[in-house]
Formats: sequence, structure tokens, C-alpha cells
Amino acid sequence: MGISARRTALHKLHVVTRFVIAFSIGLAIVFIRGPSDIILAVALLLLSVVLTCLGGVPIRSLSKFLVVIVSVTIFIGFSFIFLTQIPGKTTYLEYVIMSIETAKGIFTWKILISDGTLTYLFIYCSRIVIMVFSAIFLLGTIDDREVIWGMRSVGLPYGATVVAALFFRGISLFADDFFTVRDAMAVRGVDFAKTSLLKKLHLYFYSLIPIFSLMLRRSYDISLALESRGLSPTSKPPMIFHQMRFKTADYFVTILCIVAVLVIYLEKSF
Repeated sequence: MGISARRTALHKLHVVTRFVIAFSIGLAIVFIRGPSDIILAVALLLLSVVLTCLGGVPIRSLSKFLVVIVSVTIFIGFSFIFLTQIPGKTTYLEYVIMSIETAKGIFTWKILISDGTLTYLFIYCSRIVIMVFSAIFLLGTIDDREVIWGMRSVGLPYGATVVAALFFRGISLFADDFFTVRDAMAVRGVDFAKTSLLKKLHLYFYSLIPIFSLMLRRSYDISLALESRGLSPTSKPPMIFHQMRFKTADYFVTILCIVAVLVIYLEKSF
């Protein structure tokens, strides 16, 4: 995401514990279904924002992402207003846009804004914002090395750790190739700052061809490097230079997350 997070107390937790926190929030979002769950939605929203701040991710650096979230929220709001008719106890606006008489009766398209409309709109948008902030918290508190160390510490197969390492390394290599191709296009006279959005999309689409060519060549080089080192999915892991162990705080946070999800599940089930 291009955002540098400072080291905080959350970075001292085991990487699996941080995955459990984000996964627990994702599971709790499933139980946000109607107006009766508005307290749960507000609680999860505040929790995701607080975790993002405690994770060392500066909120001011998320301004460009917040613009996208606000834009999506406004689009969803207009969709709810123009395409849904949710009644409520209090109606703030009711306006008939079109009324057509059909063989099965009168079809009426109207704008209905009530407290029920606003409640469902808040719940739906809060689920999206919670998912975004929980993902930002997870991406801001872990890196590729910690993922590999965490997978090795819980005893996952060595082949899975190699695949994960190549995946994270491939993301950074793809970003490097993209900026290399973009700089090459700029040297040849392409001005990305002054071109229109549609033209810019066309240019980025054309840049995918050399990027994929570089990716294919790089994947072949990586396969040769793995083969030259004798690495395969069935290889035995070499010596571990860094070990991650569960601490008391990790057990406490993991148990707390599991208990919280179970309590929410039991409350919604009965």
C-alpha cells in the first residue's frame, strides 16, 4: 500500500495471533444482518479503527483510500435511495418518480427515505469499512518475513512456506517491473500527468504486455534458482535462524477472539 507503519506493541504479537484478530473481525461481520445488529456494527467499526491506529498505521496516510471509501459509500447510498423502498417508523422523504399502469397493476418507482433506509445503509456501509480497516491493520502489522517465520513456527510444510515466500517476493518484483515500464514510457514522451483518465487506462493496459513478458522470464529464472539449490515441495527444511514462539499475550488474545466470536454466534443463534 506504500504506507510505512511504525513498530508498536501489536508487532510483538505472534503473526498467527494477528491473523486470528483480523479473521475474527471478518467472522463477526457475517452476523451484522439487520437493524438489531447496529450496536455490533458500531463496536466492530470502532475496534477496526482503533486496531489500525494501534498498529502504527498513520490515519493521515490513508486519505487517498478514505476518498475511495467515501465515494463507494455515496454510490451505495444513492443506490439504496433510488432502487430500494425500505419502510420505517419515520418517513423523511417520499417522492414518486414514475408511475406506469401495467397488466398486473400499477408499477410505481419512487424515492423513499426513512429511518429504516438510513439504518440499512449504515449497516451495509459499515461492513465494507470494517473489512477495509481490518485488512489495513493486517497488512500494516505484518511483512513477508514474518509470514514465513510464522508458518515455520506452527509447523506448516516447507513447500508451503516456499510458495508463500515466492508470492510475497513476486508482489514486490511486479511493482518494480511496473515502475520500470512506466519510467520507460515516460522517457519515450508519454506524459501520465497531463493525459486524461481514459487515455491513462489505455496506456496502463498496453504496459501489461512487457510486464507479463518480464514476469514469465523472471519465473523461469526463479525456477532455475530453486532447482540449482535442490529445493522442492518435499524438501526438508534447512536450519531455522529465527524462531517465533507464542507468548502469554498471544494465548490471551487468541482465546479472547475465539470467545468473542462464539458469544456473538450463540447470541444470534438463540
